Amino acid sequence: MFIKEEWIHWIWASGSFRSHGLLTSDGIPLHIFSRGYAHHDAGPDFPECTLKLGATIWAGSVEIHVRASEWNRHGHQHDAAYNSVILHVVWEADAEVYRLDGSRVPCLELKPLVDATLPERLEQLMGNSGWLACSGMLPRVPEAVLDLMSAEALARRMEQKSAPLLEMAKHNAYHWEQVLYETLADNFGFRTNRHAFTLLAQSLDYRILLRHRQHPFQLEALLFGQSGLLHSHQDDYARLLGKEYEFLQKKYHLKPIQASVWKFLRMRPLNFPTLRIAQFAALMQRHERLFDRILMHRNADELLQLLNVQAAGYWEHHYRFALSSPPGIKKLGREAAVNILVNTAAPIMFAYGRHTGDTDLMNRAILLLEQLPAENNRIIRAWAREGIHAAHAAQGQALTGQWKTLCTSRNCLQCPAGRYLAGGIL
Repeated sequence: MFIKEEWIHWIWASGSFRSHGLLTSDGIPLHIFSRGYAHHDAGPDFPECTLKLGATIWAGSVEIHVRASEWNRHGHQHDAAYNSVILHVVWEADAEVYRLDGSRVPCLELKPLVDATLPERLEQLMGNSGWLACSGMLPRVPEAVLDLMSAEALARRMEQKSAPLLEMAKHNAYHWEQVLYETLADNFGFRTNRHAFTLLAQSLDYRILLRHRQHPFQLEALLFGQSGLLHSHQDDYARLLGKEYEFLQKKYHLKPIQASVWKFLRMRPLNFPTLRIAQFAALMQRHERLFDRILMHRNADELLQLLNVQAAGYWEHHYRFALSSPPGIKKLGREAAVNILVNTAAPIMFAYGRHTGDTDLMNRAILLLEQLPAENNRIIRAWAREGIHAAHAAQGQALTGQWKTLCTSRNCLQCPAGRYLAGGIL
């Protein structure tokens, strides 16, 4: 049976082997006190191990290989960093190996110490060609294990989503209103115009918008001017915005982005970037300290009300400049508002909680997600076909993160469900 080194890493890390009455390959009694921790940089695989060889207690590192002879093939016998190795853990002990200082490395052969069916179970799990390695197997996993998988995945997802926000905050001298402004803009572009909205926000400092918050027309002039969408001046309203922008552009030395970055094709008119920019301007005009309001919210409904904004009067009759529409208020829809809470409000709350050490705020970010419906996307639908349903946005984020982080890379042994299916051990 073919064995991968990553499997042996997992067998050692999880203790999925018979651990009583151990002997090294040359017959020395072995007792393991601590298996150390997985180390993914240069050097031995598991530092900080403690064990007893014969009558002597040792502290040092463990190195993992499929076959003992790989020690020499990898050049460890010439590397002083491996002088700290106190045990060589292998599937097959096919050679004696030595450290740079000439001392012999004790070896533990795992093959006779594990369930004979374990390699076959691992191969079955890892070799599944479905969209999930465990596709079709999840009904065999206990609910408690699936709950653990979801909890770990959500924690990982929130850490991953907050990391770039913390970096952005550092870059902006921890001006969190600016961080929220840029993150909101990114979200307002949704999938199709996300990049364009990000460029727009980066081209126009939030503090400039704040100075003109009491003048909605000037806010629109600044945002549409910086978007590059006023260059053609298609109708009277666009020309008026353009004239206002020319003055503000000179005042603040602004450089607009290219209009070509915006996408209109194959979009519903209500999702046109012109409408989204107008709605974004309305949101900036309505709330001066939106970041503080998000932190102080009492529930999801209160935050949804904060996002209950509509584009200014001109847009009641237009989808884009010079393109008329049936009369109607162009409000930010509930689905779009929920998307913004899931992908902007909750992550920024969590990030600020991490930055300040406020675990209560981090927990409130999770609670916010639990009050919102899960997104309806291909990943969530695919999990549902496997019998795993997202009851709310927190579970939806967990399943999305699980698939993106572990499932696509077939990193099953980092997942409680994968570990259970492989060996019944968490």
